[in-house]
Amino acid sequence: MMHVESSWFLACTGVTWLKRAPHVSIPSRSRSDYRTPRSSLISSAVPRSSMSVLCQRVLLLASVASAAQLPRLHPTAASSLGEGTWWAKVGDHLVHAPATDSGLSSNVGDYYYAYGSHGALTDELHEKRVGGAGRLHIFHLPEGKDSLATQLPKVAGRRDSVSALVQLSHQDVLSDARLFPAYDVPKDYSSGLSSAGERVEKQAVDSITPSSAMRQLKELVALGDGSTQTRSYSNPTASANSVSFLEKKFKEMGYSVCKQQFGEQTSVVASLQGSDAGAGSVTLGGHYDSRPFEGLAPGAVDNGSGAAAVLTIAKALADAKRTGRKRCVHLPEEALDWDERECDLWFYTDGDFHPREPAAGNWQYCRGKESQPGRVSVITVTTGERHRFHELLFWNFQCQVWDDKELIVVETYEDEPSSFLSGKAAWNSNMKVISLQRLPGDDLSIGVKRNIGVHAASGELVAHLDDDDLYAPGYLAFMATRMSHFDGASALKLSSWYVGNAEAGAFGFCDAARLGRKRHMSRKTPAVKMGLYSFGFTLIYNREIALKHPFQDKNLGEDYDWCMELMEQRGSRSIALMPDEFGVCLHVQHGENVSDVDPFVYTDVPLSEIRALRVVDSPGFPSFVKLAELVARVDEARKGGGLPPKLAKEARDAGIISDNDDAEGEIM
Repeated sequence: MMHVESSWFLACTGVTWLKRAPHVSIPSRSRSDYRTPRSSLISSAVPRSSMSVLCQRVLLLASVASAAQLPRLHPTAASSLGEGTWWAKVGDHLVHAPATDSGLSSNVGDYYYAYGSHGALTDELHEKRVGGAGRLHIFHLPEGKDSLATQLPKVAGRRDSVSALVQLSHQDVLSDARLFPAYDVPKDYSSGLSSAGERVEKQAVDSITPSSAMRQLKELVALGDGSTQTRSYSNPTASANSVSFLEKKFKEMGYSVCKQQFGEQTSVVASLQGSDAGAGSVTLGGHYDSRPFEGLAPGAVDNGSGAAAVLTIAKALADAKRTGRKRCVHLPEEALDWDERECDLWFYTDGDFHPREPAAGNWQYCRGKESQPGRVSVITVTTGERHRFHELLFWNFQCQVWDDKELIVVETYEDEPSSFLSGKAAWNSNMKVISLQRLPGDDLSIGVKRNIGVHAASGELVAHLDDDDLYAPGYLAFMATRMSHFDGASALKLSSWYVGNAEAGAFGFCDAARLGRKRHMSRKTPAVKMGLYSFGFTLIYNREIALKHPFQDKNLGEDYDWCMELMEQRGSRSIALMPDEFGVCLHVQHGENVSDVDPFVYTDVPLSEIRALRVVDSPGFPSFVKLAELVARVDEARKGGGLPPKLAKEARDAGIISDNDDAEGEIM
């Protein structure tokens, strides 16, 4: 259940108010004055009778500019300050108590600071400014902030506003306002949440990072009208694309989405129901399109950052709701010795998975540093609906020539667990099966299952083997050996691979990088990156790293997000990419796949070329080729008018057409 006791409404709106803003221009009769040389301004634009006034003003400005400033030094020289001398860190330097003859007070309490643009400061504040950096200003106010003759405006625009004045203290650390300063929660603050609710809240907050917000921002500002990168409100196609992008994003997160039309502007409104419908709602909004003052408007700060913040917070709330429902169980007493990752595994599974006491007794948890060197732990996640693939999985694993290997299967089921897997595990000491029963519609995500598998593994390396794909006997050796060739790599993934379509009896080669180059897209283009770092069936990585960086609780894209977050934390070299030049695996498409590789197929591959790949030695390859050939024969026969009875029977026995179909029926 979601512990947020209200509904959340998130809206991304247009910029109608900006379109109504008045246009400020210089009167034409005075524009020539701005082109007049400075010498002529003094001699002709200013009457000689006003020269004395002008000189007084220049002298006044000079006196303000030469007013005493707080002394400053580099932070590394702080030890040179005398004992008892106050100081404060301002951006990249320290300001400290002035000399007694400076005309400034030596009492730190006589100084106040505020944030705002220089243009927003009144003349009085300009005169009393004695330090600062960027949008941060320090003022000398020995008689207190109430002594100011000109009060700060209570209502102002963002370009002419100043924050409240705050009294300076010894050892204050102040931002130079290139980043927003941290918000300090009052000491008497109370959230009103239960301990479980506070835990969910903390998880949601901790999931919001600069990198996660930046990912949302980059996707948003990359939008356009198909030919130009822009989100200008005056470009109907660009605005429509922005609306579609936001709708898709919110729906993927599980929000209910609607649109509101205001003239030419469209607001996208997403809502998420809380646990108490009568507790009111919380609304968060931000602009998604841009108001260009000139030229295009793709900018990150031109209303892009606001929408990115909304999307980032929306994702954190959605994730909190998904995991919050599974956090209603109480932790056992022994959980005092668990880390946060182990507690998450308990909560995600409603207490069905105990991270320290395996129900089946066939595995024992070992910490990351205790992982067995040289051992590869193969992890497969599956469900009770995929029993027909389990024999293929077992023989794919058994044929691997790597000596020290283990197979860990994380299976969820509604009625009965896989009898084949449990039977094989009883006779194979290097095979572990973790079976968890779930209610209909309440299955665990692929990401959570992967985390369970990593937890139960004991090998130094972890490799994914999908239960429906084909792997050459040398696949594990190929991946583990190649990974050691990349210095600093924590993971390795195939950047290209072969694919076989069981429904069409056809083969192809997926290569997102070459496909991108063909379409004049770089490897940094989102679509190309998606093809390179998604599809985790060819992923191998260091177990200790995976324990520190678990997969997200999701069914689609958990491998891509894992790769992106790992590279953000450990650098782009932490994941090595390698093309499959030898055909060490074959990704099988059969109509029930979670992900679709069709957008990344670079070229078709004839069966004759497939027969030359290393994957032909996979135990399941002959059966798959036989099935592919049968599909091709059935398709060819249909083009000729119908299926002969013998071919129709063969197709029914193979499950290509149903028992109720006649010879002219459609292929399943």
